[in-house]
Amino acid sequence: MPITKNITGKDYFTNLWISIRRNREWYIFVLPAIIFFLVFKYSPLYFLQIAFKDFRLTRPLDMTPWVGFKYFTQLFSTAEFWSALRNTITISLLKLIFAFPVPIALALLLNEVKSQKAKGIDAGWDAFIAEMKSAGMDDFQKEVANYMKDK
Repeated sequence: MPITKNITGKDYFTNLWISIRRNREWYIFVLPAIIFFLVFKYSPLYFLQIAFKDFRLTRPLDMTPWVGFKYFTQLFSTAEFWSALRNTITISLLKLIFAFPVPIALALLLNEVKSQKAKGIDAGWDAFIAEMKSAGMDDFQKEVANYMKDK
């Protein structure tokens, strides 16, 4: 087993920057994902505190007093909340029951149809191939045509 040396202080950051410089393409490749997570996943967490504060637009967020669960108890004590929660759960369950199996059933039924014209596949592929040809992708058109012949 190789013995690893604990690098601390200045040597650690020197080795880190050397590693970053050596692998800069990978870091540039990952940079958009890091920015995405920072902007859309991490930074909104700061604003979660609004739920626990007496927030006013005229005051900065840091200057608003904490109220704890005051607004949550106020929300849960109203009859409208429970009605809205019941409606939300009902709609979600109905969407799950009816909307989820419909595309699968349609795909299975469409798969059983023998006629390609009845399926509408030829018209779609023809339009797609024509679009690719107008974009200058003749080689791609030949590959798609060969693929469709094999089917």
